[in-house]
Amino acid sequence: MSYSNKLTIVKLNELNWNKQLLRLKDTTFLTDWGIEVLNCLKGSVKSIIVEEKYICKDFRNMYSNYLSKKFKSSTNLTNRFHFFSIDDFTDKDLYNTSLYSKINNAYIGFSVIRPLKERCIGRTVLNPFKLAINSGNNFFNLTTKFETKINGIPFIVNGYPYISQTMDVTVCAHTSLWGVCRYLSERYKVYKEIYPFDIVNMTDTYHGRTFPNRGMTYTDYSSILTKFGTFPLAIRAKVNR
Repeated sequence: MSYSNKLTIVKLNELNWNKQLLRLKDTTFLTDWGIEVLNCLKGSVKSIIVEEKYICKDFRNMYSNYLSKKFKSSTNLTNRFHFFSIDDFTDKDLYNTSLYSKINNAYIGFSVIRPLKERCIGRTVLNPFKLAINSGNNFFNLTTKFETKINGIPFIVNGYPYISQTMDVTVCAHTSLWGVCRYLSERYKVYKEIYPFDIVNMTDTYHGRTFPNRGMTYTDYSSILTKFGTFPLAIRAKVNR
């Protein structure tokens, strides 16, 4: 969810890419690790719209259940970056119906930037077929439609959801399962939308506490997906010796 928010447009090219991202590090929650991750968009993204204060339902879930209970000051607000393959527009052009189609077609996707010490990349959806790294050959990716809004203006991105692990609560298995569940709940409304800490709570305690990180096994994966409603079948791989 969001509300009317201050927008800043950052224009990028390969020459000023690193300089502009370092500036964003000074004014947003972007970290060095986050810059390294976003470097994969170099050559694809020509401008970023930055929402300074964004309420992310996934981060709010993590904040309410864990971060707000730590003995340190924190915030439940995030930043959100919107990526475009063009740079010849202003924030006012978003409300211009004659320019909307052009801007929407240039929309690559978005990424939530969380106020975490290192792993700042939150819910992210990108259209893989609008990235320069996609050669068009030997490329397969599950995608579904996600609708997001920039100050009330709807934008569509077809992609697969990603979120980075926090290391202290969510591990790679949690985030991978979150991606599967969010993809399914977005594509098929029969599935209930669940959030990162929900995955933690759905982890069985047979092998000990669920967090801090104890690691996860295939039995955890199967149990979580079953509670979600997909009822997976675990098959033992055959190894030729």
